[in-house]
Amino acid sequence: MHVGSALKPTRPNPLRRLLTPTGITVLGLLALLTFAGIKFLPTLLAEAQPKKATLVVESVPPGADVALDGQSTGQQTEARIEGLLAGSTHKVSLTLAGYEPRTETVEITPEELKQGEEIRRRIFLHKARGRLKITSDPIRAEVYLNGKYIGDTPLDRDGLDREKNEIQLLLRKEGFRETREVLTWGEETVIEHHFAMTPRGG
Repeated sequence: MHVGSALKPTRPNPLRRLLTPTGITVLGLLALLTFAGIKFLPTLLAEAQPKKATLVVESVPPGADVALDGQSTGQQTEARIEGLLAGSTHKVSLTLAGYEPRTETVEITPEELKQGEEIRRRIFLHKARGRLKITSDPIRAEVYLNGKYIGDTPLDRDGLDREKNEIQLLLRKEGFRETREVLTWGEETVIEHHFAMTPRGG
């Protein structure tokens, strides 16, 4: 009988541990986590990217040139400006012949992006003020604009309202027949017109 020879402890078999109910449960959880990571990680990463929106700019009337933050977009209304980040703020400027330039601040809010990536803004333009240059033969004839006296010829008057496209002009001078004319602004902001008046009895 040998004294002092102790029995060596047997090492547990890892495979046997894995095959226990607890080990199988752990393996199942690891498999589920791995599957979930593979399936949903790209989506989570994509959601972490900053959201971008497309800004659609309309104008009344349409056809205005559009600039964003001082730079021309090369587009006219209705214009589509893509790639704007959520939470960003921009200056949208519109120019159209015969109308006052207009600039508005547009904020791309996250709340609007929740409703869709396309955000629309409608901007109303106001007609620019007009200038009237009237000459006559003979000179110093009284000029009436839409029934209101505005001066004598030669006349150069600016700051006139162009909201109504047509204007009625009446010229009066002693010894001459009244002369009437209806003129239109169109897209022009300056109207130049010469009147040749007829003597009374002529």
